[in-house]
Amino acid sequence: TSRRCGIGEALLRYALGEAARRGCATCTLEVRAGNAAALALYRKLGFAQRKRMERYYAEPREDGLELALCLA
Repeated sequence: TSRRCGIGEALLRYALGEAARRGCATCTLEVRAGNAAALALYRKLGFAQRKRMERYYAEPREDGLELALCLA
C-alpha cells in the first residue's frame, strides 16, 4: 500500500502551488467529518473549517465539513 508515504501531501502541495501560480486566491474543499486522516492532512497544510453541513453525505449518513485555504 502507498498510504502514509507523503504522496497525497506532495500532490496536494503541487496542486495548490499551481492554483496560486495561476491566480487563484482561495481553495475550498469538502470532506467527511469522520475522515480523520484527510482532516489531519488538510489542517497540516493550513486549511481551516468554514462550515459544517449536517447530514451532507448519504452512504453512510454523515456530516460534511467545508474547509478553505487562502492562497494569496
